Amino acid sequence: MLDAQWRYTDQAPDEPLIQIPCVLGACYAMSKRYWLYLRGLAGLHTYGCDETYLSLKTWLEGGICLLMKNIKVGHIFRKKAPFDMCTRDLIYNKLLIAETVLPVEHKKIVFREMDRSNPEATGEAMQMLCGNRQMVAELKNYYRQIFTWNVDAFVQVNQSMKT
Repeated sequence: MLDAQWRYTDQAPDEPLIQIPCVLGACYAMSKRYWLYLRGLAGLHTYGCDETYLSLKTWLEGGICLLMKNIKVGHIFRKKAPFDMCTRDLIYNKLLIAETVLPVEHKKIVFREMDRSNPEATGEAMQMLCGNRQMVAELKNYYRQIFTWNVDAFVQVNQSMKT
């Protein structure tokens, strides 16, 4: 859960603009005003899950994610990331997303999945999350105020976009 997947087939090849469930690949754009309104990547540690977090918050706020097919962007692909990916931080990011934007039933699934995949790193990530409980509570409260959709509506839209 919370792992966005690349879609390799174009369901509407003649359309220059289509809705997508999640932006990927760090080639996304939004206005600075909207970024600040959504609180950007507040709370995340290092890299990992940023596109998922931004996309979920956009949809839940009532916005949409669009793919602009006629835009070309250069990207340098590396064989190795110039930064270390820490499993604990990636798990922390998923727990933070679950805690701040998902309802309890979905949050429990994420927490169980993370604990099943790596109990030690999940325990460390949980401690970090507890250490940030005030910031987490502030984010949760803020998102409750601005979100107009629930996760079930997002899941329905996401399912309708699958091949």
